Amino acid sequence: MKHKRNVHVRDFDITMPIRMADKDTGLTYERVRYLFKYNPGTGNLIRRVSRNTNSMKGQVIKRQPSRRYTVVTIDMRDYLAHRIIWLYMTGKWPKEQIDHINRIKHDNRWINLREATGNQQQVNRNIQRNNKLGIRGITVVRNRFCVQIGTGGQHFYLGHFKDLDEAVEVRKAAEIRYFGEICT
Repeated sequence: MKHKRNVHVRDFDITMPIRMADKDTGLTYERVRYLFKYNPGTGNLIRRVSRNTNSMKGQVIKRQPSRRYTVVTIDMRDYLAHRIIWLYMTGKWPKEQIDHINRIKHDNRWINLREATGNQQQVNRNIQRNNKLGIRGITVVRNRFCVQIGTGGQHFYLGHFKDLDEAVEVRKAAEIRYFGEICT
């Protein structure tokens, strides 16, 4: 004979209508608002409800040192905190990725978050470690500065320049032309 387990819905108001906000998870805007408070100025996500001894009411969700992003566990599933914050603030799941404008992956202040495509995410990334000049898209070839830009799988050659300042100016103009506001 099989025993039926009693399933308890903890920390959830049964009278609240349950709506599917995301096909994959079922986590809704209402559920997130019930479980958390969010301070847009500090980026802190704060628990409204105690779940167990490790997640108490009033606890600020912190980034674990082994992870680059802040992660929140809801109903035994991990979510990136910035995606939960987007749902909390807008009422809907992001269609694309969430970009941290200042490139600090655990800075979840509302002014630092924006929706971006994968291509836009690549534009707003840190300069590679092997970049000798410290300027994206400019290399030194035969004592001249070679300027290039890539977008949508294509590379564009913008020219060779004797003066670094001129090369930087050309690169910046191309970034604005090809990437628009996403370029910071």
